[in-house]
Amino acid sequence: IKSPTLLQNGRNPQRKKRQQRRPTTRSQTTSQSQRQTQSAHWLTEEVDLHKYNSGLKLIPQFNGTNWDEFKRKLEMQFTIMSLDSYLEHPPNPSDRIEIRNDKLASAQICLRLTQSQYKQVSTCSTTSEIWKKLRNVYEQSAESKASNLFIQFIHLKKSTSEAMKTYLDKITELYYDLKVYDI
Repeated sequence: IKSPTLLQNGRNPQRKKRQQRRPTTRSQTTSQSQRQTQSAHWLTEEVDLHKYNSGLKLIPQFNGTNWDEFKRKLEMQFTIMSLDSYLEHPPNPSDRIEIRNDKLASAQICLRLTQSQYKQVSTCSTTSEIWKKLRNVYEQSAESKASNLFIQFIHLKKSTSEAMKTYLDKITELYYDLKVYDI
């Protein structure tokens, strides 16, 4: 096991680096703590989309039928980017950084919508409004989702040209989707 490198005075240089990143003045500390208590968003800097470009590419286009996949992947990516709080809470109107991050989050959602879906949310001014409207339109109740999956499972048939592996993959996927609802 390697021991940390120590300076001549017996201090760890990595610890010194961490200390340098902390705010040094009392006013900086006070303004940060005030901002955190006033806001539902803990991110204190603008998001750099270049850092997350590869992850953003994994969020699928929303076509109206893939809500569960779209929602799950978008929420995961927004969590990684620290934008997930914007899905539930509007930005503080007096905070320039929150307004900018909210616009970035809104853009990431809207760029993945078809024209007709975009028209449904075009009047929304915040990410939380867009997300709420999309959820209201596309999120089914648990009962209706379970019944739709069960009907799909019952009526699933293998076509003669379909490979057995593809057919079994469909059955397995439906089985696990139904298992979520204890069916």
